Amino acid sequence: MRKFVIFCLISALINESFAVNPEFDAVVNLARQDGQSRKMHSYHYAKQFHPKNIFKNYTDHPEQEKYYEGATQKNTMQMDADKNQIKNNESGKQISEGIKNHPRYVINSSDSDMQHSTLLQDEAYNIVHGMTSQYIDCKPKEICTVEYQEQQCSEAPQAILPSCKRKLNIDIIPHEQITHYLLSAHLAVKDHDYAGVSVNAVNGRTDFLGPHDASFTMDGRLPASIDCRTLTGKIISSRGGAHLDNISFPSCSTGLNLNFHISGGHNLDLKMDVTSKVVTTEVRDNWMDDCASIAADASCRLRSENCDIQGSTQIIQGISVTRDCWEQKRDYICRNGSGEGTCKPLQIKGCEQIGSECEDKTNGQCSLYHQTYRCPTKSCSPTTDVVCGNGQEYCLDGNCTDKNYQQSQDFGNAVSVLSGAIEAGREFDQGATTIFTGHASECSEKPIGYSNCCTETGWGHDIGLDHCPEAAKKLHADRENKLAIKVGRYCVNKVANICLEYSQVFCVFGSKLAKIIQEQGRNGQLHIHFGDPEEPKCDGITPKQLQTLDFSKMDFQDFINDVSKKVKNPDLKQIQDLIQQHVQQSQVSGLSNG
Repeated sequence: MRKFVIFCLISALINESFAVNPEFDAVVNLARQDGQSRKMHSYHYAKQFHPKNIFKNYTDHPEQEKYYEGATQKNTMQMDADKNQIKNNESGKQISEGIKNHPRYVINSSDSDMQHSTLLQDEAYNIVHGMTSQYIDCKPKEICTVEYQEQQCSEAPQAILPSCKRKLNIDIIPHEQITHYLLSAHLAVKDHDYAGVSVNAVNGRTDFLGPHDASFTMDGRLPASIDCRTLTGKIISSRGGAHLDNISFPSCSTGLNLNFHISGGHNLDLKMDVTSKVVTTEVRDNWMDDCASIAADASCRLRSENCDIQGSTQIIQGISVTRDCWEQKRDYICRNGSGEGTCKPLQIKGCEQIGSECEDKTNGQCSLYHQTYRCPTKSCSPTTDVVCGNGQEYCLDGNCTDKNYQQSQDFGNAVSVLSGAIEAGREFDQGATTIFTGHASECSEKPIGYSNCCTETGWGHDIGLDHCPEAAKKLHADRENKLAIKVGRYCVNKVANICLEYSQVFCVFGSKLAKIIQEQGRNGQLHIHFGDPEEPKCDGITPKQLQTLDFSKMDFQDFINDVSKKVKNPDLKQIQDLIQQHVQQSQVSGLSNG
């Protein structure tokens, strides 16, 4: 069975490769000539046929010719007489009875086969001449081949018009300022051994002093504009024989008065430090934007700047802030290229670009590209066949050979399933008991600028993925080879709710077959997803899950295409020699006449 499958695969791929091969045409023509030779032998054999040599009792003048007297015959009396005689004998009676009782079949003119036959009869001329009528739409059949030719052209870079946003953030920065005020107070009493004083620390006015023989002086003042809520005080030094009973420093509760009382002595000198702690706030504008990479590009210049969110007053951390604009939009023009060149006609013709190289640079930037295109050229030649509106093909001269081959998708799927079983055995992970295990890979995508390592297309060899890490380049190759499944995209660098950089995440598998089974089997049939971008799940498939998959519902075309490319075409000269040898042997043995 295995040999048969391999033989079928090779035969199918050979047929496909021969469909447009000139050498194969020569082989077909040789086989056709052999068929023509056989047909001519049959024709001559029929022409020389003599029935007397074959049939027993054959005669050139049968008895029934007496019923025919030539073109001038006027009656059939002899035939009628014989007819009546035969009718009345025993054999005639049995024949008559059989005719009477024989079932009667009626031809239905509405039958689809009858209508089709009638249509072919009526439209025979149109069919043969490839003409169109109200019933048949016939066109001559053509055999077409497509050849590709590489063509080069020059093209200036196309100007890019990127835009970016600048959003104003307000930073409230507190500043603490501490001011020291030095006060010196002298309180004395003559006859008593106690005294008290209350003095305003701003203007020096004494509100209370006692007893009557007490005296008081103070050096230093507080400013009139001082905020009483911010004041604190402490004693730096104390001299004299008296004891300080209590003291209250200037504050809001004391009305900015200094109050203290002494006892047990006649004088006391105090040096005090009264401090004022003032907290001020600085309002600082902080513009957050994604324009840095564009502005840094020497080929870019600012076209326009507009305010998207007009001026207003906002309360930020309890502080009113008024600005003329809160968000701006900036439009740039980069590379300043016209995109003009000699490539437009190739693009219009449907040519496919397959290469791009920088041909000339100006100030480090490419100003002219050398582009390579792959252009198809279709050539058709008429055949002796016509194809009509009913979908059927009619061969006009009877000398038709169908050289077209359509690859069997069923067979391709069978090969894919067989290969899947072989690969499953090879990839079986004994530790994790899974098959077709993949791994996660990601690339950096910056929405603005030219550092997009997730791009699938590039300007040329000097830009593209040159500045990206090796992992991103490897992922780019895996995506081109159809080995990667995209999981999603997430933000990896956000400032003030603005994402400056995204990351695209993929599950990468070791082969196209593994990727197809994971994508269409695990995800499409078992509905086991590949996780979230920040937590991808590229796990393998368990043997039990693999057994539940319906491989007939999977599209293995990408894998089948790879198999087709690896098949080596057979030696056409060898095939031609074999056909010639067979024809010669047939002619020698006389089999060509049989």
